[in-house]
Amino acid sequence: MAPGKGSAMYATMHRQPDDLRRVLADGWPIARAVGDAVASTRQCWLVGIGTSFHASLAGRWMLREFGVNAHAVTSFDFAAYPEAYPVGPGDSVLLLSHSGARQYSKAALERAASSGANVFSVGGQTAEHPGSGIVLRTTEQETSATFTSSHLAAMTVLAQVSAGAAEAANDPRRDAHEASIDRLPEQVAAVLAREDELLALAERCQSAHTYAVGAGPGEAAALEAVIKCREAAHVRIDALPLEQFIHGPMICLQPEDQVLLVRASGAAAQREADAAQLFATLGSAVFEVGDTTTGFSVPATRETLSPILMTVPMQILAHHLAMLKGIDPDTFRTHEPRFGEAIGALNL
Repeated sequence: MAPGKGSAMYATMHRQPDDLRRVLADGWPIARAVGDAVASTRQCWLVGIGTSFHASLAGRWMLREFGVNAHAVTSFDFAAYPEAYPVGPGDSVLLLSHSGARQYSKAALERAASSGANVFSVGGQTAEHPGSGIVLRTTEQETSATFTSSHLAAMTVLAQVSAGAAEAANDPRRDAHEASIDRLPEQVAAVLAREDELLALAERCQSAHTYAVGAGPGEAAALEAVIKCREAAHVRIDALPLEQFIHGPMICLQPEDQVLLVRASGAAAQREADAAQLFATLGSAVFEVGDTTTGFSVPATRETLSPILMTVPMQILAHHLAMLKGIDPDTFRTHEPRFGEAIGALNL
């Protein structure tokens, strides 16, 4: 299928508000139950790979806000290095996998199920997660290789779980937190309606080397920009946590480069403002996404929920880039012999 508004990626992006409405309409009881269970465990491991690992990073912030000892780890590390990530009775594991079909997602789930921990998972409507005590469902399986709605839905499910943890802890912020979660579908729709505002950024990204950076919860959205833009449009874009970028890789910045800076209100706000000035002084263009009046603003929400909204502009940017470059964003290049043969020989 030709890129553009006829792609599966585009259609899936724009069904996200409805997908989130359904997740919220159907998922609160089970998410509250999982949140209650997670709140009483010694530690909670959030496990995923690729986009699902970025959801794990976002979920870690959501759960830690309400006192859960949450850790994010990749499926490979969790499965292959049990001595480094000890888990057992008294712990909980939340595995995230769109389909449940990936090798190390399966291995991580098997390890969790054999450990005696409480095991939960987040996956698509038809995902198979053997060993999971409860599967929190997100969306139907996507036909585009650039997972969009399932990722946003997974983060929303984790937000619901964190609301359950807040309720279990009798946290006074729980009602405001839940109200913010219920507003997400309309806020996502508002961001999608402004897709044309990101076209100029996409045009610059075609020729400029782009660095996406974010701090605190915003780091997850910056990292997601790399997966989406590289998968959809094969562009040169890199991402790092803001402070990691400043402490070394920043010296590679050239005047023709640009920095995509994820801005969130909260503890990182002043550091992000200082960084924006630093990058501009070095001569690089700075484009801000999030809590900003000079770039692409997203609706206000709780800081720990902001990765859900700030990921949507990254999806739009990736799709714009694919359209501009004439690349089909849906295929993962498996139709090309070089990629198709190589990927086919590897057990993902």
